[in-house]
Amino acid sequence: MTDLRLALLSDLHLDVRRRRLERAGLEPEAALAAIDDLGRRTADAARDAGADLVILAGDIANGTGGIDWAGRNFGDLPVLYIPGNHEFYGHDRAPLIRDMRRAATAAGNLRVLDGDAIDIDARDRRLRILGGTAWTDYRLYGDAAAGTAMDLAGQVLYDHQRIREGDRPFSPEDARGLHLDFRAWLARELAASDPSATVVVTHHGPAAASVAERFAGSPLSPAFVSDMTDLMQAHEPVLWLHGHTHHDVDYRVGRTRVVARQWGYPEEGLSEGFALLTI
Repeated sequence: MTDLRLALLSDLHLDVRRRRLERAGLEPEAALAAIDDLGRRTADAARDAGADLVILAGDIANGTGGIDWAGRNFGDLPVLYIPGNHEFYGHDRAPLIRDMRRAATAAGNLRVLDGDAIDIDARDRRLRILGGTAWTDYRLYGDAAAGTAMDLAGQVLYDHQRIREGDRPFSPEDARGLHLDFRAWLARELAASDPSATVVVTHHGPAAASVAERFAGSPLSPAFVSDMTDLMQAHEPVLWLHGHTHHDVDYRVGRTRVVARQWGYPEEGLSEGFALLTI
């Protein structure tokens, strides 16, 4: 049986990269052209590597910008797009999801996953992908620490200043509610799926091992990562892919391989490119 190849990348923060180019002296049109060139080079590298599918695991650009960018530059490569938290900055969350879905349909080669399942057929194989932002339940360090994490997140995270939930700011309670809904949906989907042909993609991290060592024990880490290892141990999806932490990982929880490949902000000095994963 022939292996399927997935190209994973996340947290490109193209808005930030474009602004840096403009501050360095490029005209806005030239900065956009440079960002598009980055997209074409990434797509060409994925094709050369034999990728059957590109997975963008969130924080590509604010609003529909990441979808528009991928649509312009990835050609006929199939792309799955998981919304990150930054996509929602400056927007009302639920309407933006609808706008992202419409933009992906218009692009033709993209599909947005936010509490969605999709079957991918390639190389005489069928792969089931379950995806969504996931958000967080703040319980990474247990129930006792969850309230502190929520209070701190509400005070310091831009999520709760720059994202709207209808006529009010998006709150930590909103994030937790969305996580619990997603988690319940995911458990049902995993229970009905073949683990050897199932991939989960979230923006937020799914296990403590996804926290960078420098942030281990931070009271804010539960805003970035939840403990979803119970789902891995119970259902054993072959892969769980994520972003959000600006920290690359490749580890296992039981039979599930967990991978993140993140570009981060330019000043963080992380490398570009993608993780090529075979199944």
